[in-house]
Amino acid sequence: MHRFYVPQDLNTDVLEVSGDEAAHMLRVLRLTVGDRVSLFDGDGQEVIAEITGTRKHTARLRVRESLPRVSAERPAITLVTAVPKSDRFRSLVEKVTELGVQRLIPVRTERSVVHPGDGKLEKMQAASIAACKQCQRNDLLQIQDVLDWTEMLRQTARLPKLIAHPGGSPMGKLLPSFNREPHVVLIVGPEGGLTEGEVELARAAGGNVVQLGQLILRIETAALSMVAAIRLHTVPPSET
Repeated sequence: MHRFYVPQDLNTDVLEVSGDEAAHMLRVLRLTVGDRVSLFDGDGQEVIAEITGTRKHTARLRVRESLPRVSAERPAITLVTAVPKSDRFRSLVEKVTELGVQRLIPVRTERSVVHPGDGKLEKMQAASIAACKQCQRNDLLQIQDVLDWTEMLRQTARLPKLIAHPGGSPMGKLLPSFNREPHVVLIVGPEGGLTEGEVELARAAGGNVVQLGQLILRIETAALSMVAAIRLHTVPPSET
């Protein structure tokens, strides 16, 4: 069943879909009256709806079934990352959406090369929505504006943090202590690496410096490795 992102109240009998989603529904997929689709609001709600009428740029639908909400995965993960070049940022956004990361904060460091503007971040949000459709996720990845290093540490001061950096403790040794944390922040620096000053600021803010093996990883590889490690070592709610 085709899925569409509809950022409106789905607790209703009848609704209208317009804009890009309606264009995709009616002109690209050529859906018509009687076809059923899945609609999600980006905040965890999903319904099954039937198309009851169409106009050139609008589809009218009747809600047939409201589906149970799926609890977000725990721990909630905030990924703080320097931005990789070209399409690698899009790939990173798509994959962390699939892995259930709740929030992404692009960070500006001393050795950062890419500094995305509002237009780039809007495109990344669109890429995340497309990934949500594919992976059956109903809550959107929150992509924040770019923060500098010190402001990021200030905003995450009270949260447990893991910072990828050569010479840190093996990440696997620290994972058991994060099993039951409600929220964790994972931090990946630029390909030139974090400066020692940035690492010390992170340690002073309560961060744990970890290494991800002996090889030097690209930004997106390091980020996905950290997120996957947290997900694979998390104790399921039924076992807590």
